[in-house]
Amino acid sequence: MAIWDTAATKALNCPTCGDALKFDSAIKASVCRSCGNVYEAGTLNITGKLKFVDVDEASEEEENKREYVCGSCGATVVTNENTALTYCAFCGSPSVMGRRLVKEFRPDYIIPFKIEKEQAVKIFTDWIKSDKKYAPKDLLAQKTLKKITGLYVPFWLINADCYANVNGLGYVQSDPTQRAVFNVKRKVLFKVKNVPFDGSFKISNFLMNSIEPFDFSELVDYDDVYLPGYYADRYDKNALDLTEVIDIRISQYAKQAGDLAAKSRLGDEHKVYNKVDADTSESYIKNLSQRYALLPIWFLNYEYKGESYQIAINGQTGKVDGEVPNTKGGRWIETFKATTPWVMGVIGSVLLLIICLILGGVAQHNTFDVLSHLSYIIFFGGIMLSGTLVSICARKVVLAYKNVEYESFNPLKGAPDIYEYFDSSFKPQVVEASDDYMGIQFKMLEPSENGRGTQLSSWMWFDGRNDFKG
Repeated sequence: MAIWDTAATKALNCPTCGDALKFDSAIKASVCRSCGNVYEAGTLNITGKLKFVDVDEASEEEENKREYVCGSCGATVVTNENTALTYCAFCGSPSVMGRRLVKEFRPDYIIPFKIEKEQAVKIFTDWIKSDKKYAPKDLLAQKTLKKITGLYVPFWLINADCYANVNGLGYVQSDPTQRAVFNVKRKVLFKVKNVPFDGSFKISNFLMNSIEPFDFSELVDYDDVYLPGYYADRYDKNALDLTEVIDIRISQYAKQAGDLAAKSRLGDEHKVYNKVDADTSESYIKNLSQRYALLPIWFLNYEYKGESYQIAINGQTGKVDGEVPNTKGGRWIETFKATTPWVMGVIGSVLLLIICLILGGVAQHNTFDVLSHLSYIIFFGGIMLSGTLVSICARKVVLAYKNVEYESFNPLKGAPDIYEYFDSSFKPQVVEASDDYMGIQFKMLEPSENGRGTQLSSWMWFDGRNDFKG
């Protein structure tokens, strides 16, 4: 839920509906929670709209659809009147109840499924066999594969004008011991289009990010004709609930755009700084808007030893990802691999002890006193060494096992970078820029630690800063 900072809000009311405006610190704007209008902070200059949808009661036009509610987890999905649901796709519970629509269901857009169930099962099976070799065997059992469900997941597609402010130092290095320093400032404007944010609490945001991107050229107006045979998840997070998430993701894109802009020197786009230390933490959004779309996902919720794991397949592109547990045996195999040097050290020390003991016995039997004493000295020294190695090895094994157990969730890939969501109809612009020359830095030579030759010390300012011609 977004953080609403009422202390930072001026006493302004929305001119559209009359409700009080509240400042949203995430998107740095005043927002009306009644109608979704977004205003420039402290003013009535409208700069976006995050509308509310599906809030009215269902009309007679929607009698051809039904919704199913899970009695265990409360999930609600919508489908057509001829598609039945026998278990919950999110928790697996059979306690689902069908009923007529309570609220209207009218998304703006939809991307229809291109991957059929058989294809999805094959993609999933191949993925498990190739990448998840220590996964539980029953992941590929028919009873599990049957639970792979075709879901239309609700997404808010965000369009926005994004501003990134860059402040930092740029370095032009003429040789290893000399560089000119510039104070670099940039204000970059770029636009993003169709950045997807899932509107379901029941599905991991990270999971949905990891199976992006979608091809939004195939986005079409919503029509009930795409619903038979599939289920549509109802959103339980509207766009106003996601302002913090929106800000975090678009701020990452702003940093990428700002870093790119800061590398180029003014006056010649082909000249770049050798190095830039820049801060692009300050960014903000204008002209924020949303579209409500259903995107196709083949979804599996897998239960293993009391834990739930979610796996998703992009129903348009076939991209798959998810959290898959490793079996206990698999974790021990990975633990052994991670600690092999220490395990082999312990085994080697034990073998050395045995050899020394045998040599000592043979030497005593043949009255080779010197060899006998030497063998026993090595033997008792080996006991101390082995004890130390065993202690260290045991600790290494425990830590490695815990680490492997943590990694058994198979970390997700993450969201695509900025290039996937640039609005190609608008070329990014540097709105404000300056490169102020600050001077020259030198690295001084000083004797090396071993007394042989010299080494470079830290960068030092040169007094005659204005002598350098950039």
